[in-house]
Amino acid sequence: MADKQATIFVLDLANSMGKVDIANEFNKSDLDFALEYVFDKIGTKIIGARKTDFVGVIGVSTPETDNVMANELDYAHISTLLPLKQVLLPDFRMLQQRLLPSKPGNEGDLVSALLIALFLIEQHCQKLKYIKQITLLSNCEYATNFLEMDQIVKRIADLEVSVVIMTLGDEITSDVKRDNLQKLSDFAAKAREYGAQIECVSYAREVLIEMDIPTVRTIRPTASFRGLLSIGDPFEELYQDGLIQIPVERYACIKLAKAPNTTAYKSDTNSQIGRKIVYKVELDSDEDPNGDGKIEIEVEKDKLTKGFRYGNTVIPFDNDELELLRFPTRPGIDIIGFVALAGVKPWILMSETAYIVASSKSEEAQIALSSFIRAMREQGLAAIARYVSKVDNPPVMVLLFPDPEILDTERDILLEVEVPFAEDVRSYKFPSLSLIKTTHGKILTQHHHLPTTDMVANMRAFVNAMDISSLTESGLPSDQPNNGREFAAPGQLFDPINAAINRAIIQRGLNPDSSIDNVISVEPGKEYSLAPLLRQTRPPKKLVDLASDLADHLVDSLNVQKVSKYATNKRKFRQAGIEELQSSARTDKHDLKMLLNSGNKRLKLDRIDQAKELDQADKIDLDTFDLKSEIRRWGQRSLSSDPDTLDKVFDRAAAHIEQLLDQIDSPPLPEHESAVHDQLRIELQALQGQSKELDEESWWNSFYIRLSDRLQMSGSLGISVLDKIKKDLQIPD
Repeated sequence: MADKQATIFVLDLANSMGKVDIANEFNKSDLDFALEYVFDKIGTKIIGARKTDFVGVIGVSTPETDNVMANELDYAHISTLLPLKQVLLPDFRMLQQRLLPSKPGNEGDLVSALLIALFLIEQHCQKLKYIKQITLLSNCEYATNFLEMDQIVKRIADLEVSVVIMTLGDEITSDVKRDNLQKLSDFAAKAREYGAQIECVSYAREVLIEMDIPTVRTIRPTASFRGLLSIGDPFEELYQDGLIQIPVERYACIKLAKAPNTTAYKSDTNSQIGRKIVYKVELDSDEDPNGDGKIEIEVEKDKLTKGFRYGNTVIPFDNDELELLRFPTRPGIDIIGFVALAGVKPWILMSETAYIVASSKSEEAQIALSSFIRAMREQGLAAIARYVSKVDNPPVMVLLFPDPEILDTERDILLEVEVPFAEDVRSYKFPSLSLIKTTHGKILTQHHHLPTTDMVANMRAFVNAMDISSLTESGLPSDQPNNGREFAAPGQLFDPINAAINRAIIQRGLNPDSSIDNVISVEPGKEYSLAPLLRQTRPPKKLVDLASDLADHLVDSLNVQKVSKYATNKRKFRQAGIEELQSSARTDKHDLKMLLNSGNKRLKLDRIDQAKELDQADKIDLDTFDLKSEIRRWGQRSLSSDPDTLDKVFDRAAAHIEQLLDQIDSPPLPEHESAVHDQLRIELQALQGQSKELDEESWWNSFYIRLSDRLQMSGSLGISVLDKIKKDLQIPD
């Protein structure tokens, strides 16, 4: 059970609170700012739905007087708008209707309202343990009675109430406000003498930014397991003398916080709906009204039988047999053995984390577990254990190790993380980034698929420049050690999806007809509205600017090139690109050349069957690749030490293939087709053989796919030549 809380908001509703200052860049009144803060805090409490979280609201300078001390003149124009209770959505909307600026002359006393709030807290909480807080919001534009300040501070200290006085308005516009602010400052200073918690803050940009930070729900620790931690074999009677068992408790350390789920309901009645599962079986029948020989029959749930799929067949098992398959276990944490903590691989830590502490009811258990943990810490060991939460629950293998952040003077704690079984591990093999082993067993340390020394150096410099472990407030690396803070540290980031849903619920609850487009950025373009929960999911802009030159060097060394939208080996996407170009050509025939020549588009296609109506002058260039440049670039990478082979094979092949493809684009003749095929076959066979010798078959496969796309786009002659080449080179479809 979480700690009980009692929070009262004392809100100034004077006429001056509703005025909008011309110099205010946000075009909002002080009351608008105050309501933003109050509704944000109350809405968060409604989302939490805790029955032990009580909220009250007191309005100052209201037209009427409605409070427990209404008979006394000093408490006029003060109303208890919401008594301390669990706030619900109807209360939320009621406050929206009543929290409005009052007319001039209805000013109430802020200190008197504070005394009423203290009385309500005292009456509600009595002597019970509560977290008590009063938040007072006002622009302090009218006179306030600060007499008997010592008695008020002493009462705040006795009740153990935390008081936050939030002043609104950036400028001091009158002597009255200046005098009130000075008295409030003295009020807070005197509180320190009595040990009272009174804080005066100014409602500024920092408060607005703080409102964008989601509130993390505080959860009272609840033990998920209470049992024995066994060191030894608890199942073998022969070893019972050497068995050590320590009573322990298990608490959640890291647990997934899920976003709120939607609930189906009938909109016109606003009532939730239930679900009913209907089971049906399909049988063969001659009486089927649909004429397909099948009929569906509804089956009762108690007539269903469970089973396991075995190939295409379901093997049935009744409930008694399934009970026999259940693994018999008993609850407990049984240590199997110990391993070196330094040798534990991070990738095996696959689950939520839990704390293991000694039982709070046994001093002997605390001493025993403390000794065990300190021995593990001194030896640098971790324990492999078998954890069962309840009787006959499936066993789980866990890793237990001391918390490295707990000092020796604090309570000793074990951390528990689930580790995988053999069936959970996916043993994928990935190519090495330091060497390549050919099919003939040759080891290559220099290859165009391997990073060069220059690439590694540039990448190392870029990674070091993007280090976010120690940054200053401006987002730049700290010059001095321990002078910065870690940016986006694990455990300090907020889930943007969860936060956005909660904010949308609050906004729609307060304004049912409002749009939720601005749940992330309150006012785009304003500095304060850049939500911190999104800022920490991106690197700091100043750090990115600082590393931009290194990023450019890295891009150059890695030869990074932009991939066009349809640059893919899958022909269905290539066809989509062609159709898009045809559509563009039909839409604006005269601007086609300018559109296609804006990039690096060398390969031309003269005829497209679906666009015969286009003028011959408007030939369509495809965003594909330059054959000659591609072949020569590959040859230079693979044969940089053999220029003779480069000249004889690759230069000749590149030039001849380019000429042959140009001929294919020309009007074909029967004898022309045969000649083109023979010459193209010779060149491609030479390239295919050379790629096999150099263990570059992957390049050849990619090259051939793009070449076949090129031939298919060249009309009937290109398709005919491609069919013959497939047979000659023995390439499957």
